[in-house]
Amino acid sequence: MILLCIVKLRSEIVLPFIIFLELYEAASGQKVNKDKSSVFFSPNISPEARLTLANRVGISTEAKEAKYLGLLVFLGNCKRELFSYVKDRTIKQLRSWTDSRPNSASREVLIKLVLLTIPSYAMSCFRLPKQLMNQISVEIAKFLWGSKEGECKIHWINKLSRCKGKGGLGFRDLEAFNRALIAKQGWKLISGEPSLFKRIFKGKYFPNTTFFNANVSNQASWAWKSICWARELLNKGWRWQVRSGKDIRNISYGASPYRTQADLGRCS
Repeated sequence: MILLCIVKLRSEIVLPFIIFLELYEAASGQKVNKDKSSVFFSPNISPEARLTLANRVGISTEAKEAKYLGLLVFLGNCKRELFSYVKDRTIKQLRSWTDSRPNSASREVLIKLVLLTIPSYAMSCFRLPKQLMNQISVEIAKFLWGSKEGECKIHWINKLSRCKGKGGLGFRDLEAFNRALIAKQGWKLISGEPSLFKRIFKGKYFPNTTFFNANVSNQASWAWKSICWARELLNKGWRWQVRSGKDIRNISYGASPYRTQADLGRCS
């Protein structure tokens, strides 16, 4: 369990926080394992204050490299190193298949149905570095065309991402796949049901404007920068479904040719 909170370093604040954890344990029947729990401190807190707070709460580990569902909770500046585990897991899986010597048809099925599920969750949350995705694509191509150490074969790169109807193999382009998955998160912000995810992002990044007009600052989180990177994909295809019209501004939104009901987004 990961619990995010803001606690001032005062005994009258820390004590209610401890009581809150005890009430949670009593109500849910789940006991917080403090040995597996970690705490994160602001850079403004001194080392002495961090030690004092950690001792009071009973948690001694700092959450510098804490993970949730396989992803790091706190991201640093070097994204290529942070997401390198995606490449490592992919290469490890490819090598295990190489030892079994599958035929070409089996290799295609393994890549499409198994291998691309490894980075899919990370891709649905964050934009992966382009260099990292290129490295993964190279390893996939080596496995697909049967290249081995000391033996290189021709890689028909143009055929990989081309659809089968046009003579290609129908593999997903990783960058386009990454953008499409993140665009789903952006779609939740403009058309999804009210949720904690929607409230937090709207309150922090576009409280007084629309999703498409929101700016991206240098201090923004990597999650928000990733969503804005995929925003142009949504902007190409979304349309308003006119209801009351209270949210539509004629000056900001231009008219577009009529489309069928299936092409229209569920926005007011």
